[in-house]
Amino acid sequence: MNTRLLRRGSLALSSAGAATILFAGVAHADPVAPAPPQPPPQAQAQVTPQAQAALSPATNTDAAVVVKQEEMVSAPQRDWHAPKGLQLGARFGYTFGAGSVFSGEGVMDSAAGALPLIVDAGVRVLPTLYVGAYGQYAPVLFKGDTPPGCPSGAGCNGASWRFGVQFDIHFMPSVRWDPYIGLGAGYEILHTAFQGPATATLPSGTTASVQVDHSENNRGWEFANITLGADWRIDRNFGIGPFFTFTVGEFNVRSGETTVSAGGLSTTTTAPDVNHTTHELFIVGARGTFSPM
Repeated sequence: MNTRLLRRGSLALSSAGAATILFAGVAHADPVAPAPPQPPPQAQAQVTPQAQAALSPATNTDAAVVVKQEEMVSAPQRDWHAPKGLQLGARFGYTFGAGSVFSGEGVMDSAAGALPLIVDAGVRVLPTLYVGAYGQYAPVLFKGDTPPGCPSGAGCNGASWRFGVQFDIHFMPSVRWDPYIGLGAGYEILHTAFQGPATATLPSGTTASVQVDHSENNRGWEFANITLGADWRIDRNFGIGPFFTFTVGEFNVRSGETTVSAGGLSTTTTAPDVNHTTHELFIVGARGTFSPM
């Protein structure tokens, strides 16, 4: 019996020692190193684009402004400066007049106006000074049947020619809208013609229906003309703009003849001398210019 107790005690001590060794091993094992602390999600979310922009030396807006400024500096400015050299021009508009062709015949008695086409050529001596010559052809617009207009059934035609020199002074030749004033003088011719039936007084004192063929020219000096206008440049070589011209002149020569036919007989007479007086013309329209240089 004592022997059994001794064996059981030894086994118990052996188990206790093994357990002690096991627990001691666990107790003395190297502890695992703790993981480094992670920043909370709120800290990461706080790095906003505004914070990044604050840390950057230049924001996107600043960069865009710098690029725009560089483009403005590098972009060439448009040059509207009028070139010197040859200049060609054309004008179209409407003409009406005042005064008389000669005593007893007003400029607007039988005409409702005219449609002038004016061409000019010259040289831009300076950006501010143009010197050139002009020529005009203007078909006359006759009034209707009411005298002294063109009678019904008759053929009436007329035209005005003007030639001369002109000096234009430009005030703003380096900008797109360039006003100018023109001064000139020249020569003027007015042609009128009439063919058709008319009533005439015969030498016997009676009236009769006759056939009339009349052609007449009045010509003389245009003492002065003044033009106000402006060029709006499409580019340095092309321009267009309004103009207004006022002229003062006087015809001093009249020529022509009238043939009257009735009953198979015809009589031709020359235009008699008349007393010419001064007259004025007003021309308004548009002008285009071209400088090939």
